[in-house]
Amino acid sequence: MLRKLGLFALLCLLVPISTPADDSPSALALGDPLPPLRQVTWLTDQPLPLDLKGQTTVLEFWATWSPVSRITLGNQNDNPRDNVQYVAISQESSSALKHFIERAGWSNLIIGSDADRHLLATIYDPTAAASREFPYALIIGDDPTHGPGTLLWTGPVNNPQADIPSGAFATALAEIIGGTYDLAVAQETAREQAITLGLLQELTTLTFNLDPDRLPSILTEFEENPSRRGDPGDFARKMNSIAWDAATHENISEQLLLIADRAISLALSAGGDRDPNTIDTQARVLWEQGKRNEAVAVQTRAVEMSHGTPNHASLLNTLQSYLAELQLPPYEIPTPEGELPSATFWSGNLNATGDARADNPENILIVRPEIPADEELAAAWDSSMELVMGRIFQNSLQHVASEVEQSAFADQVAVLYGAPSANRWVADILERNDIALAADGLRVGEEWLPVENPVLIACFPNPWAPELPLSVYTAFREEDALNLNSFFHGPTSMMLGRWSDGNPRTVLAVDWSQTTNADGTILCGLNLPPKRLTGAQAREDLLTMHEQLALGYAGYEDINWDLQMEGSSWSGRNTEFLKRIDSRGSIAWDDYYNLLLEYLAPVADTHFTIRGFNPVASRNTGARLVKAHVPLFSDLKIERRGDSFFIASAPPELARHIGDEIADLPLIDSPHTLRVGEPYLFPTLPIVDDPARATRFLLGVIDLRNDPPASVSVSIKSNDKRRRGGKKLKLDLPLHRGRVRLENIDRSAGHWTQSVAPDGVTPVLGVRSMDVRRLDGLPATADTLRNEPAMVLDLRGNYGGGDDPAMLWGPRLSGQYFEWVGYVVSYTGQSDPLRRYRSFPGSRMNTDPQTEAATPYGGSLKVLIDRGVASSGETFTHVASQIIGAVLLGENSSGCVNYGNVTPHAPLPHSGLKLNFGRSRFVADWVRPTREGIGFFPDYWLDTEDPIGLLYPGKP
Repeated sequence: MLRKLGLFALLCLLVPISTPADDSPSALALGDPLPPLRQVTWLTDQPLPLDLKGQTTVLEFWATWSPVSRITLGNQNDNPRDNVQYVAISQESSSALKHFIERAGWSNLIIGSDADRHLLATIYDPTAAASREFPYALIIGDDPTHGPGTLLWTGPVNNPQADIPSGAFATALAEIIGGTYDLAVAQETAREQAITLGLLQELTTLTFNLDPDRLPSILTEFEENPSRRGDPGDFARKMNSIAWDAATHENISEQLLLIADRAISLALSAGGDRDPNTIDTQARVLWEQGKRNEAVAVQTRAVEMSHGTPNHASLLNTLQSYLAELQLPPYEIPTPEGELPSATFWSGNLNATGDARADNPENILIVRPEIPADEELAAAWDSSMELVMGRIFQNSLQHVASEVEQSAFADQVAVLYGAPSANRWVADILERNDIALAADGLRVGEEWLPVENPVLIACFPNPWAPELPLSVYTAFREEDALNLNSFFHGPTSMMLGRWSDGNPRTVLAVDWSQTTNADGTILCGLNLPPKRLTGAQAREDLLTMHEQLALGYAGYEDINWDLQMEGSSWSGRNTEFLKRIDSRGSIAWDDYYNLLLEYLAPVADTHFTIRGFNPVASRNTGARLVKAHVPLFSDLKIERRGDSFFIASAPPELARHIGDEIADLPLIDSPHTLRVGEPYLFPTLPIVDDPARATRFLLGVIDLRNDPPASVSVSIKSNDKRRRGGKKLKLDLPLHRGRVRLENIDRSAGHWTQSVAPDGVTPVLGVRSMDVRRLDGLPATADTLRNEPAMVLDLRGNYGGGDDPAMLWGPRLSGQYFEWVGYVVSYTGQSDPLRRYRSFPGSRMNTDPQTEAATPYGGSLKVLIDRGVASSGETFTHVASQIIGAVLLGENSSGCVNYGNVTPHAPLPHSGLKLNFGRSRFVADWVRPTREGIGFFPDYWLDTEDPIGLLYPGKP
């Protein structure tokens, strides 16, 4: 029997291992000569080495995923300048770049790939990458003192906050070409900028641990040298963060209070005095200093500034708590002159009620139903409420409905559980809003929604404290009101559903329309769209949707680029679809929903959803705009001998073809170059006992999950001349879905488990989600596992949750250099892409030195992934794949990593459809190629239901 470590060692030898970058790279300085570009793979034809004499060279670091890079380099390609050569270097693979360049049609640029980042580490400090951005340019030219090929200027090509975004770059280039550039002045400016950069980087690090010894001296630097603060908005946010953390520290001290006071003063002077959240921090600092009356005055200003913003309720609650502690009357929102006083009432969705509860963790009224006479039902309610209290309301108390008086609701966020028949307060709230539950449906006012034995989750303004929310978890039948947190509701005001065979089924989720009655009470009714939209209404909704995308969606420019490569654009789609609307006059709601789905067809984004209520069918409808790609395999195993590929094993019905040659099949390469539905060879586990036959492959395709093919046709050539005569033949191979995926995951035992492989030795860590609340103890497993010679990290089925567990576990297992993803920052509300986007390369991941391992992991790590790995589950994949000795096995992941920080948007004014999409672009490609809907490719593909047993079989 083979030693399992031997197999692992072979895997590690076959897969290139990324070594940590030098901790102190020597970045190129102004006046230095450009080093030889030996490590670059050139993708365009040009004489080598580059001619740097007698002309100016613009060397740019860029990325295909950077909107500003695409625009800038496209302009440079289309508008070349005499005596200037543009050299564009990307850290992406040659194959991905070739695919991009072919589509872009660029011919006036010299383009190269620095996939191993040797050039980046030499002349572009990777540890400072978080403060740099793409495209980042070096201008090289002749200098009287230093000669030709001298670095004369360096910096981002684009600054979105400058009067002219590319002004600094364009001015420097013009002066260099015109011979008026002063290198000595530029060097002195660069020295000052380096000091600023260093201070801001150190400040970012210190923000995490509030070092009371170092922070004061840095604050002094900023107080005495305002020019070193960098971007005012970013500086104000950092200072505000430090001030808040210091003022709210659990071990607050005079020293921390002094730091908070100085930091908030700097934040205010940098423009924070116009931000209500910064004013809120200023009030907290004053409060902790004992200046209570001043704090109230400042917090009042924050509240008045925040009207109409998402944080208004939170800031108002803080003010009311200050006033209550000082035994002063509560703050009353003033009525504008000329208007009659009106009731101020809470308005929001079920997600917002969670935020309100988080702001008032010790001021929540939990009201459960009366104790049922049925002992079994009573025990079920006890168990259900214990679960709710343990997970959500740890710091609150629950009360039985009969024990609660109306006065208890006067100043608390309220949460009610149980059927109206068992909780009088649930019955009261429903009656106030003219809502009734019946065995066959829900009535809201005059609207009837037929659902058998309905359950309802809804939020309302608290009628006894209208500025606070009240939420109910109820059902027609008492037994159906149990465990309603199992239902998904999303950012809506109400969710109507039912239990089906013990499983929660959401029927619809919509918002309330809130009106004020004559007596000042609030009435919530269903906010339903019309059954038909007029042409004018349909036009307005489409243009509103486009505006939401253009001003808020992180993928807007990515898609616009792809559309332009196909001869179209977003504006072109607007013209086309508005014509289709105009040709119809009016349009049924359902048809309009389908029309908008067609309009959004270019979007491939797992986090992007469009949802609404169908007034014709009386049901909730919605779509997630993902194009999921799944692997499909034949039952053949292919083996490479020299430059040829042969069938090594086959099912009985194809056994006669063993030894036949497979012709003209490419090896699966990058997710970016994948051709859907075409056959590929997928590298799989090698044969370890026969090095001469070590390379094996699966044969299959990757196709869309919705309509995968049943077979694939390949060419073979028989080596048996008696049987085939050496002729090429077409062979149709049945395909099956990859077998490695983990289905029907049981998370009842926990979201992570630790076990042992069938060999009885190798530890297996299974992590099925990234829900931080359910992963207690996971990071600590790294402390013992790092002593193991081999281990398995099984991430199959990990649908995500939060990034922190992965970022804690990886560095705790292995003390090495980890890289974090690149990202694109979007300034929502800006339509000009040169002012809206900033693109940052990946950088060193922030780690906690107190728990980080002292040395790199010395063993071998197998990481199992499948199509169920998504979102922050892919973050874990991204971190684990960097661990020295790691090999990725299984099948491609979901590809749910590109767009995040999902934001819900206001319903379209007439159809009521609501879009949710990400405002941030993340670039996991910086570490490992990935593509939306396709995901990460493993190093070795597997097609077995028992991958751990395959890798570590038990003793015979």
